[in-house]
Amino acid sequence: MTERVIGKLRSSSYLRFINWVGSEDGHKECVHIAAFTHPKHGQCEAFVKLYPAEHGVNRGLVNEITAYLCAHALNLPQPKSAFLANIPLTHLRRMPPWLRQAALHHPEMPAFCTLRLDGSSAAVLVPQEELSTVREDVAAWDDLPHAIALDENIANSDRHLNNLIRLGRKKYALIDGGRLAHTLERPHWNNRTLDPAHLYRNRLSEHVWQHNPTEHDLSLMRCRALEHPSALSSVLPELDYWWQHLLPEADHRTFRDFLQRRAYDLTALLAKRYHRLT
Repeated sequence: MTERVIGKLRSSSYLRFINWVGSEDGHKECVHIAAFTHPKHGQCEAFVKLYPAEHGVNRGLVNEITAYLCAHALNLPQPKSAFLANIPLTHLRRMPPWLRQAALHHPEMPAFCTLRLDGSSAAVLVPQEELSTVREDVAAWDDLPHAIALDENIANSDRHLNNLIRLGRKKYALIDGGRLAHTLERPHWNNRTLDPAHLYRNRLSEHVWQHNPTEHDLSLMRCRALEHPSALSSVLPELDYWWQHLLPEADHRTFRDFLQRRAYDLTALLAKRYHRLT
């Protein structure tokens, strides 16, 4: 079997807690930086996002895996390695109240981890009056149309500017795919709520383009959309592996169909989003 893109580490690979990611970057979830021993990368630092199961309701771990593998298949910039790990909660410091309570009953919690990138969130600590400059720089990023097309395909409804890591002028990497098919009414999808034809919120398009891309950018998206069915197919065996482990069978089948239909219908979804003829 081909080696999987996303690995899984034992809790003994967790070496030490470094610090929590500050709330000023727009991330509300429990994200921290930690040191690990990794079979490929040796001792390394990674961003760690904890995902409580919530009796099987929370889809965050599934969403993260799905977003990472789809971006990988499309060669979009993102952390070069991702893995799952059970995090020993006794190693953490200054835990929020809900996590302290969880630690009383569960010594470990699953997390989605990505190697630490050299950069900061695109809009972290940027004064309101300077946000337009940030948007202009993101708008000039070559991969922006491709990133927005990806988010349309996988229904990533939470790609705000702080879910981009700035690597340099007009250069960014994608992070955080924890919310797919997310709405205010239904924060966690299931097999009864997924709608392949629905226009879920596309925050990157909204924030940078105000849903009004140039004809050049729209053309780039439409061209790239044609690659999505084959890109999804290339990572579907690994997606199926993780989905089989993390989802009930009905949700697995429905989510698979949802993503495939959106990949094949992506040109039509983009035309609907931007009020164009197909």
